[in-house]
Amino acid sequence: MPKKSLRRMLRAAAAALVATSAGTGLAHAQKPSGLPGNYPSKPIRVIVGTAPGGGLDNVTRPVMLKLSERWGTPSIIENKVSGIGSVVAMEYTARAAPDGYTLMIGSSSTFLNAARMCVPASCAPLP
Repeated sequence: MPKKSLRRMLRAAAAALVATSAGTGLAHAQKPSGLPGNYPSKPIRVIVGTAPGGGLDNVTRPVMLKLSERWGTPSIIENKVSGIGSVVAMEYTARAAPDGYTLMIGSSSTFLNAARMCVPASCAPLP
């Protein structure tokens, strides 16, 4: 690889690292507003639509570990794997009680594919 190309690639990588690390100071693990002062008072369940050890799982676990430490409440990470683009995980999350204790982690493609695959008859409001 020519020196010029290598130098250009290293500069781009350094710029990306600076850009991503600059934003980390802005993101704080705060308790969500509008919820009771004792939230979370029970474990938070996080649904991941990919296999354990996958990219989203590897990002979710350290983030939830830090949130658990900060909030003083454990978190439970559940991997709901299906061959149809995290649909099982989305349905499971959608059917959970709307109390703020069940969250889903997904990539942009997870949610875009779900919206694209949705047929009006199958997207009726859940009971």
